[in-house]
Amino acid sequence: METRRQRCGVCVPLCGCIVALSWILNFICREPTSEASTSAIQHITWNHKQNLLVLTPNQTQPAYLLNTSANLWTSVAQWNSTEHLLQHHPGPLTHVKVSHNNTFILGDVGTETSKVTFINTTLQNFLTTSGKLPLHYWSGPVEQWGYQLGHKEISPNDQFCGEGKHKRDCHAIFWLSQPNVTAHTHFDPSHNFFVQLLGRKTFYLTPPGTYQPYTHIHPRKRQAMRKRKTRSHVQELVVELTPGSVLYVPPFWFHRVVSHSLSVSVSFINPAQEERTFAQIKKLGLPFGAAKTWPETVRVVHHFTHLLVSSLAIENVENYVWQLFGIRKRKKKDKNGPKQNWFDCHFNADYNAERWQPTLMDTVADARKIFLDLTADEDVRDIFVADFLMEMAAWLLGRENTDTVEAFWRDCFQPAKSQTK
Repeated sequence: METRRQRCGVCVPLCGCIVALSWILNFICREPTSEASTSAIQHITWNHKQNLLVLTPNQTQPAYLLNTSANLWTSVAQWNSTEHLLQHHPGPLTHVKVSHNNTFILGDVGTETSKVTFINTTLQNFLTTSGKLPLHYWSGPVEQWGYQLGHKEISPNDQFCGEGKHKRDCHAIFWLSQPNVTAHTHFDPSHNFFVQLLGRKTFYLTPPGTYQPYTHIHPRKRQAMRKRKTRSHVQELVVELTPGSVLYVPPFWFHRVVSHSLSVSVSFINPAQEERTFAQIKKLGLPFGAAKTWPETVRVVHHFTHLLVSSLAIENVENYVWQLFGIRKRKKKDKNGPKQNWFDCHFNADYNAERWQPTLMDTVADARKIFLDLTADEDVRDIFVADFLMEMAAWLLGRENTDTVEAFWRDCFQPAKSQTK
């Protein structure tokens, strides 16, 4: 998408020796830290008064949280012994993900082309097969680990959840992974307070908009498809976590997570305000039902998309749509012969644009207001615009017909040739 908006000192030999000696003494006497790569990340110290979600609602960068109640959890001290986990774990592990490579991708589980499958096993088997292919990865509500592990030993934790009516929307998830397991780069639309309990993990974080994500109706939704060419210069923020580390990941930040050892973590998930605001758009009635024929319906949706995207101050609608969905130009020929367009979206004598314009503009005005109220971050707004347009196309063509949906956006919004090279 088009963009919108040591000095080196010289010391004499004696001075160099003093500096070197000072560095060595500082290294030996330094205080222990539970996080190895925090120099480039903001640190926030909890004051034991405010809820952490109160401190971070406008926090647009990841943060390493200090002095939280996680320092008091018995899990941080006792879970370094797997015997303790085996003694108190209440039963089998169900729906464990299994993969014959290191990277796990959300949405691949159970699909025909997937190498990731589900199994039911025990915690004992999970631990003893650790580090060998196939790799195992499990996540689920903390309640599945029983009262001792899933409540008593990760308390108190109220400061990781919202206050008042929003507190009930907070939920805690355990993550259990074997060494070398990698969670593919993805984003989450929620505030995430991630606490490391056992082992080491490394987060590789990049801002919203760095990657082209899979579309909303794709099984891999929220997973990174590819890095955007315009963001090729963006560097990852690398943060290593060890037992007791607490990392805040803001909504919509992309992150890849690597487990270096047997790892147990817990994350507290709180819906972002953008999610709540966007829920309003689902209440809008799309005015397409009055279309009398299939061709007219296709052209109405095409017309509505042009009006909505243009209302968001996007000058080149076609180029925006293609980049929004990561559409690439088709080859001139494929195994089925010369390429052919599936859809004809051009306005012609069969489509009365003037009749539809007033009806469409009313809905466009309501949708535009919601999108502008969502956020000032255009990369985040684009995520919601893409979700809304994909839901609209899925209504038109069927949620299960992902190829047909992509063909609609490709055929009806082809950019000029100079913009698709």
